[in-house]
Amino acid sequence: MRVQGVSKSYESFKALEGLSLELRAGELTAVIGPNGAGKSTLFKIIAAELKPDEGRVVWPLNSPRTRMGRTFQVAEIFRHLSVKDHLQLALHAAFGGRWSFFKTFSKEVLTQAEHMLDEFKLSHLAHQRAGELSYGDVRKLEFALACAAQPLVLLMDEPSSGMAEPERLALMQSVRAWCERTQCAVLFTEHSPELVFEFAQNVLVMQAGRLLMQGSPQQVQNDPQVQSVYLKSKVGV
Repeated sequence: MRVQGVSKSYESFKALEGLSLELRAGELTAVIGPNGAGKSTLFKIIAAELKPDEGRVVWPLNSPRTRMGRTFQVAEIFRHLSVKDHLQLALHAAFGGRWSFFKTFSKEVLTQAEHMLDEFKLSHLAHQRAGELSYGDVRKLEFALACAAQPLVLLMDEPSSGMAEPERLALMQSVRAWCERTQCAVLFTEHSPELVFEFAQNVLVMQAGRLLMQGSPQQVQNDPQVQSVYLKSKVGV
């Protein structure tokens, strides 16, 4: 998927200006930058929540935008539904079904839900209400729900926010393994440079709505301009 020359303004404020990037199958791409760099606007344009003033988002042939998953900075769940119910509803929607109290889930949905409980290490929580989960387990559930439709592109807004260190590492390891297995392209934002440079294969650095640079984690870490704009305040470079 490619973003080509995208610009977006809010009245006189330019949130994005001539931004171009490419997301490749099977890769984790991180986008970093100071507050106000345009990261949230970029996510909203890719997700079709906003229309760019200029430029466009180009998807592969025969790959509709519906094949996109997303997680948010603040996890969204139905507190009174069980973990298994969440997955069944997500899968039912992914398979094109409409919910009705007078219909049961298909055998395909039920089977796939059991598979996802195992794959995302949620089996022991299958019948627990989402409102009773730890925040780390809510994040795991949100990730699983985003994967229900087998997306070609997955957008993750600060996926480890609010999680303890071991949980953050475990979640990102799961994201990387799933990305490699399914060949999904993942774009994520993250305030932790340590997670960015450990898990991303490609790093985009934004400043004032523009792409300052992109490259491997090592290239970004060693770039003097990036150190000045971003990393110095984050990790004491």
